[in-house]
Amino acid sequence: MTNFTRRQFLGTASAAVALAPSMPAFAQIRRVTIGTNPAGSIYFTLGGGLAKILTEKMGVQAIVQPYTGSSVYLPLIDNAEVTAGLSSTLDSGAAYRGDGEYKGRAMKKLRSLARIFSLPYTFTVRNDSGIKTIADLKGKKVVMEFKALLGLKPMNEALIKAGGLQLTDVTSVTVAGLKQGLDALADKTVDATAVAAGIAMVQEANASIPGGVRYLDVTGPKATDAFMAETLPGSSLMKLNPNPRMPEVKEPVTIGTYDVFLLVGTGLSNSDATKMTGVLIDNWPDLQKDYPALRAAKLEDLSRATNVVPYHPGAITAYKAKNMWTGSNEAADKKVM
Repeated sequence: MTNFTRRQFLGTASAAVALAPSMPAFAQIRRVTIGTNPAGSIYFTLGGGLAKILTEKMGVQAIVQPYTGSSVYLPLIDNAEVTAGLSSTLDSGAAYRGDGEYKGRAMKKLRSLARIFSLPYTFTVRNDSGIKTIADLKGKKVVMEFKALLGLKPMNEALIKAGGLQLTDVTSVTVAGLKQGLDALADKTVDATAVAAGIAMVQEANASIPGGVRYLDVTGPKATDAFMAETLPGSSLMKLNPNPRMPEVKEPVTIGTYDVFLLVGTGLSNSDATKMTGVLIDNWPDLQKDYPALRAAKLEDLSRATNVVPYHPGAITAYKAKNMWTGSNEAADKKVM
């Protein structure tokens, strides 16, 4: 054992302090709580996968905490009561800006950590209705608002406009939730209802309604990502092709989509945010193997510049280290700020 004199000890300590700024920062957080939608939802399922990876690879106790919706846990992330949470660009953008149901309580402490996946979303109709495009909804009864999912109304309105219609061109109907909209479609009390494409309840409707259902094509000069982003930040369009997982898709169709991000608060230290982001980057292929909803994304999509909430400085550090931060990211962050 080496013996140090007091002078040698102080000299060594001083050297350590001098070197500290250049030494790598290690995560200090010991417990991570991830807020999600209720058990059984895709948010809850993916939240469990993220918690598992963080527990195993980061050495923290990570748990999933389900809530009735992201509007409940976003304020908790903003005030540092919950570490992180999954939220769509529709809801988190409104919360950060203080729009809609968040009017007067903008959550400026929210920060993006990573883009996790995109959720395909559009209007659906009975296949025997003869309605094929958004433009064909003129004069029809359309579910435009869900009482339990108020954040979806702006997306429904954006899709109607992108399809070349005015909001007054359709008869707006309000129902409780997605299932009630599909029930009304089955009963022929509405002509169209908005849905997340491919979810179980849509496929059940496709199997039970004679002739099945059809997703409406968004067509026309306004059917562009630029129009969608300007009309509703965080939204865009995507091409959905026939695939074994969606028997209701018989031909290629352009529909809406929005991203779901993992959000944290400014209360999370830069070093912890860097470490958490690094763990997601390094283990993304394994997460994709375990969760089909993630398989369509490329690794670089984790830092996708579709954020409507600024990225956490610690996350930016991690992305820059992996060459996953571009001029588009800088522009998007400045625009949001």
